[in-house]
Amino acid sequence: MTLRIGALLGAALLFALAVGFAAPASAQATRTWVSGVGDDLNPCSRTAPCRTFAGAHGKTAAGGEINCLDSGMFGMFTITKSISVICDDAHGGIEAVETDEGYVPTIIIDAGPTDTVLISGLTIQGNYRAGQGGILMTSGGALHVRNSTFYALGDCAVGARNVALVTVDNITSVNNFCGVGLGATTAGNFRFALSNLTIDSAIRFGVAIGTSSPAAAMTGVVAKSGIVRTSSPTRFDFAQHGISVDARAGRIDLEVDDVVLANHIVAAIGARGSGAQVAVKGSSITNNVLGIATQDGASVASARDNIFAGNQSNGSFTGGVVKK
Repeated sequence: MTLRIGALLGAALLFALAVGFAAPASAQATRTWVSGVGDDLNPCSRTAPCRTFAGAHGKTAAGGEINCLDSGMFGMFTITKSISVICDDAHGGIEAVETDEGYVPTIIIDAGPTDTVLISGLTIQGNYRAGQGGILMTSGGALHVRNSTFYALGDCAVGARNVALVTVDNITSVNNFCGVGLGATTAGNFRFALSNLTIDSAIRFGVAIGTSSPAAAMTGVVAKSGIVRTSSPTRFDFAQHGISVDARAGRIDLEVDDVVLANHIVAAIGARGSGAQVAVKGSSITNNVLGIATQDGASVASARDNIFAGNQSNGSFTGGVVKK
């Protein structure tokens, strides 16, 4: 019996050495590449790139980076870990799947609570179908989106729910349902910084920020941006604002700094709920149906140096500015 046990242990050790402790053939890399002439059977190296972002994601280690070797369409995908997708030198493209059923973002991020995702240099093209979003983070610690362009999407170009930190810089959003949509449905403190946005012809909102939890607090800024034209077809009954802030539950503190808000069907800035506290400075509010609209105790205060011109009604600032 002893000899038999010894033989079994020896065989197990040999198996472990041969299989368990061998360097895995499919080890994930810290940096991978995609190419229009790549193949997802490849290791996603620079010399043997993958064809899709989904293929590269599976072969990239947490905290790693995916790059584009050349410009191309690289497919919708899901992110489940800390990762950077950087295609600034050769733009990566994604075409949204055509569907009228449910929310189908081209990139959905379902990551861990401390994971950070960076996306840069992408062009995302939709087909005007309801539910087609651009980038949506449903869970994760931080989302950074920069240097990207979004067209013809049936939901927000960039969206995030219950994310501790969101930064969006230097994006263009044209003919999308909304440009940037941020929400908090759970208790917590959530921060955001949106800058250098070009948002044109949004169907509903240029930027929408909302809370639905009494224990949620969102704090952030929209700066150095142009948000022009909301353009919903008349068959839709939407409250169309350049910037919408809805804090009927929880609190939202927003600074609007050096932003052009023009040609909106309802209001340049619409705020609702006593938790909505908006301070506006150095901004141009022109040719809108309504400049400032407040409801249910919201405050939209002028810090300084704002310009109103050509609005059917300017509306009025309310409340005071808390100096920071």
